[in-house]
Amino acid sequence: MSDSSIRIAALVCEGQTDVPVLREVLQTLWPKLEDVRILQPELDDTGRVRPGGRSGWSEVRTWCQQNKDDIDEILHPPVGDRIDLLLLAIDMDIAIEAGIADPPVL
Repeated sequence: MSDSSIRIAALVCEGQTDVPVLREVLQTLWPKLEDVRILQPELDDTGRVRPGGRSGWSEVRTWCQQNKDDIDEILHPPVGDRIDLLLLAIDMDIAIEAGIADPPVL
């Protein structure tokens, strides 16, 4: 898939404050992006975490663990448009602590 073919992206991130920043990054990288679907955290119509909803890096991990066997169906649902790009995002401090990433060189 070429970058220009990305129409729908989905986002799994730590919290509601990550959503507008990551949405802007996605829309800057792919100006023809039609939709960014938020899979985690679950937000209400105002963009806030739903009452009783959970957020944080552990919820990103939980989402991945709970959906690992269903990822094909998430990306290619039986009804509706397919997801062209899935972005999983955790804060850098957690990634470094988990050994996932080295700190960026500034």
